Amino acid sequence: MTLPEKYSELENAVRFTLDADEELLWAERRSYTMDRDVWAVLAGGMVMLSLGVIFSLIASRPEPPDYCNIYTIALSFAAAVICLFCAVYAIKGNSRTVYALTQHRALIVMLPPIGKPVVYTVPLARDMVHRLLPRLDGSTDYYMMELPLGRYQGIRDYGFLRVRNNESLQAELARSGVELPTTGVSRRARYRLNIYDGLSPLLPMFGWFVLLVLMLATSYQQLTSHSTAAYFNLWLNGEKCTATVIGYNKKTTRRTATIDGKPRDTMVEIVYHPIYRFALADGTLTARTEAIGSRKAYPKPGEQVTVYYDPQHPWQAMRRNFDELALPLFFLGMGGVCIYLILNTYRRYRRTLSNAFYLIAPDKGEEC
Repeated sequence: MTLPEKYSELENAVRFTLDADEELLWAERRSYTMDRDVWAVLAGGMVMLSLGVIFSLIASRPEPPDYCNIYTIALSFAAAVICLFCAVYAIKGNSRTVYALTQHRALIVMLPPIGKPVVYTVPLARDMVHRLLPRLDGSTDYYMMELPLGRYQGIRDYGFLRVRNNESLQAELARSGVELPTTGVSRRARYRLNIYDGLSPLLPMFGWFVLLVLMLATSYQQLTSHSTAAYFNLWLNGEKCTATVIGYNKKTTRRTATIDGKPRDTMVEIVYHPIYRFALADGTLTARTEAIGSRKAYPKPGEQVTVYYDPQHPWQAMRRNFDELALPLFFLGMGGVCIYLILNTYRRYRRTLSNAFYLIAPDKGEEC
């Protein structure tokens, strides 16, 4: 049994998995058509790509709305890239799949675009095919196993999908003693396989890498913002002194929208900027308002606090407040987690280099 010459790589992959006493009785390259899951992922990627372009155009205007910022734009493009990559990966992987039958087992050999080939193997048994599903295009699905997709995702049937050469396959199955179920009748599945072991270990690295770039870009934007730069300048180069809180400047930001023809407030944000009174190096008393405020009136008027001010620009004064570093440190920490996951995934991949294939057979502990 041979495949067309242009599919010799797939045929070699099938023959590589055969034992010494195995003979290839039947083989067919999968006839792949776009299923609804791939269409949904592809459509989602196009929607996210369109949103990223729209947000970028709106953000380039003189006064863009708050929702059009670097975060929404980066997230939209990152989600689009991941969706489109997953769709292309699924199309390429499924179009490079061969179904094969020997006198001992059924084989599903997949050559994904990334990583090593994956081989699902099911031992030959009388009731190995638990369901037949004819397709409108004349092909037939032969379900031979169950793939647990996770605790909450359920179980998916798998086997020889969209087989076109049905007469040849059914003849070989009958010669091997396999009894096919009646069309439309399902019987209990005999085997379960763990699909997670078959996924390419390098595939998750792409998602982690995109997330790492996004976290680092966001952290860089936070660290180089005007308020953070001023905060670091005073922290490192400012003069230290003791100041008394004498009050607050309250800044109110209102966002309005027209509802039923009338402008109404949709969000009201109040930020409290404490006013400090302190003595400069020459003994001159001055009162300055902190540039970075908070949503809470803290500390209370009358309290003494330690502030830092720039001798060249004494109107700038502020306390050492770690809240200004919370977001940059959070995104840096998430970037560190991404680096760890990338290295861990690559380490797992290195451990599998000695094997030419991922060979996945039924787990005896999960046999039905």
